[in-house]
Amino acid sequence: MEAATVLFAFAMLILAATSVHAAEKCGGDNEHYLTCGPVQEPTCDHPSVENDLIGCAQGCFCKPDYIRHAEGGLCVHINVCPY
Repeated sequence: MEAATVLFAFAMLILAATSVHAAEKCGGDNEHYLTCGPVQEPTCDHPSVENDLIGCAQGCFCKPDYIRHAEGGLCVHINVCPY
């Protein structure tokens, strides 16, 4: 039983370290790391995406009031998009 507890604690430590390391990979000033973000992010070309898809995605996403300039591009303030 004690070995299982130690193994569980070790697994949780590895998971936490991996999450922190992944969070450091967000390169844009207007991005933040989410463990469960939208499956599809809006872009200037497609500002209204439907996230009806079941599930979520882990990674870097635009902060509130920001949107991807293009798919996979930088996060820009929503007012920058030429609608």
